This record gives sequence, structure tokens and C-alpha cells, in this order.
Amino acid sequence: MLMRSGAGLPIDAVHARAICDEIGDRLRDILRRQASNELPPRLRYLMEQLAKLDDDGSPSIIPALDDMMIGQGLTTGLDAAPIVAAPAVSIR
Repeated sequence: MLMRSGAGLPIDAVHARAICDEIGDRLRDILRRQASNELPPRLRYLMEQLAKLDDDGSPSIIPALDDMMIGQGLTTGLDAAPIVAAPAVSIR
């Protein structure tokens, strides 16, 4: 299938893909040479904010094994109380 390029030249999909790949390779090389170890200020700020949020001790959504098992009794997983049979109650 032929496609029209911006210059009005028809090129097929194989050649279009090859051109895109070559442009990507050249950009990668240029950026690799220009890249330094320092992040842009805005990205550095966002990364610091993310690190602070990670250090806040957010609760895990995955229960700990100790929360699921108390001693030998298993729990329901919905709360930390062990599953125990209730004593019989007589109504007079």
C-alpha cells in the first residue's frame, strides 16, 4: 500500500517504517550525547515529591501474614479477629 508523504511523494509502508526507525536511531544518539546526569528542574522536583510520598509510610493494600493469622487461629481476612465458634446461649 502506498502512502503520501508530506512532500507528495508516494512511499510504501516498509520504507516509511525504515525512515521512522532511522530518525529514532539518530535522535537516540543525539540525546545520548547531550544527556547529562542531572534531571531538568521540573522533573527533579516531581521525583522528589514522589520520593516523599513513598516515605510517608502509606498503608499497604496487601495484608501482612501476621494480620491474617493470629496464633494458630485463622482469620477471615476482613478483620484481624480469629474465627471462633460462639458459645451456645439459651433463651428462657
